[in-house]
Amino acid sequence: MIHRCTHPIWLFLFLFNIVYASPYDDVQHVMPYRDHGWFSPYVKDALTTIFTNREVQIVIELGAWMGQSTAFFAEAVGPHGKVYTVDHWKGSLEERDCYSSYIPTLYTQFLSNMIHLNLTENVVPIHASTSEGVHLLKDIFADLIFIDASKDAHEVYRDLSLYIDHVRPGGCICGPAWSFGEVFPNGLHSVGYAVEKFCREHGLRYETDGWFWVIYIS
Repeated sequence: MIHRCTHPIWLFLFLFNIVYASPYDDVQHVMPYRDHGWFSPYVKDALTTIFTNREVQIVIELGAWMGQSTAFFAEAVGPHGKVYTVDHWKGSLEERDCYSSYIPTLYTQFLSNMIHLNLTENVVPIHASTSEGVHLLKDIFADLIFIDASKDAHEVYRDLSLYIDHVRPGGCICGPAWSFGEVFPNGLHSVGYAVEKFCREHGLRYETDGWFWVIYIS
């Protein structure tokens, strides 16, 4: 069963702003802007299509790195929208191996990038793992949830299970890398396998072009 929240979003945002200390205020030395990440033009185009065809004001983003996708979402929702970005900013195992020099200042770099882009009013960083962050967002319901914190099928399935109840009726949950992991036998560890399995178990409809995928919630 998919549960829905009846609390008005304005009430939560009002209370959230009272108790929430902005992490941007803790940045003592703003780092130079760095545009680094894997937010491809292809995924951007797919998301633009969703924003064109649907009204999206609230986004929950799982996985951000330095904020390329975050900046896109913040600009797309406009000045009255919100983007809740959940990340532990420790990087994946692969990222820690390949980009180890970035990891110690990764969170500060993300915050600095949002400051440079003047997006601090739109972007709410949730400095936590996805399993921890869902509890901090218990009263937030989004028009779009973007899942890109991991390419591991088990973790993608877990994030779908954790966040599906946070999608508003008429909203969607989506992400990239459908075929990632299909080097394993039968693709059993691919992102696509996790999405297919989740949708089959919950009677949900998904669409994919072989890389980007989206699940629509009625």
